[in-house]
Amino acid sequence: MKKELYRRGLVVGREHIASLVNTLVLAYAGVSLPLFLLFFLNNQAPLWLTFNSEMIAEEFVRTIVGSAALILAVPIATVFAVYFLSHEKIARPD
Repeated sequence: MKKELYRRGLVVGREHIASLVNTLVLAYAGVSLPLFLLFFLNNQAPLWLTFNSEMIAEEFVRTIVGSAALILAVPIATVFAVYFLSHEKIARPD
């Protein structure tokens, strides 16, 4: 029963991940608008210097950490849900 509950929870979790990825992409696009301005307005600096800036590194780290947290959150939350639902005592009517 636990394996079936876990499997079904992951199926639902994958659907949630799909919608959350779209939200995450739009949020990152909105946050990185100043980054696009940096590329277009900073014509004097070489491209390698722009790519090595702190702002670019911050965006990469934010993307990697956000994606990893999103991917790991679903299986971890499903494990906790299965654990607590399987150990829940059901009151039987007399």
